[in-house]
This record gives sequence, C-alpha cells and structure tokens, in this order.
Amino acid sequence: MSRGDDAVHPYEVVAHYYGGGMEERRVPGITLREHFAGLAMQAMIGTAAAPCLTGFGGAEAAIAEGACRMADALVAEFAKETK
Repeated sequence: MSRGDDAVHPYEVVAHYYGGGMEERRVPGITLREHFAGLAMQAMIGTAAAPCLTGFGGAEAAIAEGACRMADALVAEFAKETK
C-alpha cells in the first residue's frame, strides 16, 4: 500500500544508540494517515465484542481496510477545513 500523497512526516523520532557511546540520529516518523489508521484499528480491536487474544478469525484484512478508510476520511475532512 502506498503511503499516499500526504507522505510528509509530521514529526521525527530521535533514536539513541548505546555501545561505546551515545549517538543521536533523526529518522522519519509516520504520516498522519498512518497514525490515524493505527488509532482507528486500536479502537476497533479494543471495543470488539469477544476477546481478540488469539486472532480475529480471518477478519484481519477487513479490520485493516476499515481503519484505513476511517483514516482517509479524517485526512479528507481536515483538508476541507484548511481551504
């Protein structure tokens, strides 16, 4: 799946590496779309009617697709507000 047209990294993660010293490197963060999809997926899994500790009975792809659709809708709505 493509990262989308909004593949701008909203923030950076600072990585610290230890081993004979400390080194700081800035690496790209995630897109807002990816962040929103993760939040939507977390909400869908967290409010499932049955415990999901052993999987989703083959519904993983549908859950991921639904989370991406929600994220796309939110990104589109925010784009309307900025115009």
